[in-house]
Amino acid sequence: MQSAKEIDKSELTLMSLEPALGHPQIAGVPDRHEPDLGEVHFDYLLTLLDTLGYAAG
Repeated sequence: MQSAKEIDKSELTLMSLEPALGHPQIAGVPDRHEPDLGEVHFDYLLTLLDTLGYAAG
């Protein structure tokens, strides 16, 4: 699980890049395959994308 400091940093990074993002893609870490294993905190990431207004489809 990420620390509060890491979450704040990732949120600020995504929010600062949001105007340039068109279609976010998610891949597993470290090999960039299916997002089923690895280090990505998907619940947090998907909630943040939802908060920023991204919709599936």
